[in-house]
Amino acid sequence: MHLPKPRLLFIVLGAASLSAQQAQPTPASQPNPPTVALRAYPPAVASAANPPTVAEIHQLFDALHMREMLAGFKENFKQTMPKIMQGAVPEERANNLSEEDRKFLSNLEQRVYDEMLDEKVMSRILELAVPIYQSHLSEEDVKGAIAYYESPSGMHFLKESPAMQREMMTAIVPDVQARMKRVAEEVQQEIKAHFEKKGEATGPATKQ
Repeated sequence: MHLPKPRLLFIVLGAASLSAQQAQPTPASQPNPPTVALRAYPPAVASAANPPTVAEIHQLFDALHMREMLAGFKENFKQTMPKIMQGAVPEERANNLSEEDRKFLSNLEQRVYDEMLDEKVMSRILELAVPIYQSHLSEEDVKGAIAYYESPSGMHFLKESPAMQREMMTAIVPDVQARMKRVAEEVQQEIKAHFEKKGEATGPATKQ
């Protein structure tokens, strides 16, 4: 089984930066952090008059605990691997796997996991992120963000972000699912009404 690496890299980038996408209000003594979310944009020419150095970007990554975030995503990805493997098995074979088949899938799962998310891949992700940050942030922006995320308020924000995001998803997902269901039903009814008004069947035309 072959998984597209570029797409996975962008997924990892997005997951790794979730805890830095929004900054809570801070006291006047604390610098306001800029938006520093990683995005899957192609490299752009730096718009800042004084772009940060590579070393400063890596200092920001350290302040954001970016490697720890990537490690956390790696563990989450590992938990989803069995479902990915199951989905790749032909349906007609899924319920009739031999012990040899299961062993093969288990070994393949581990190999894919190791290949996609080893330390070299993690380092490559951060390398790809550096020019993106440089193209959007000035040296002053980065220094301000570092100062914030290394402050007690910033460190507390990073610590609590995963829990806040989990709780937000718990609160949001049921509402979104209910809205999607309602919209789908409304769309279905409108399409049905449209064709009934024209006197046409909603399904494929019946051949005479």
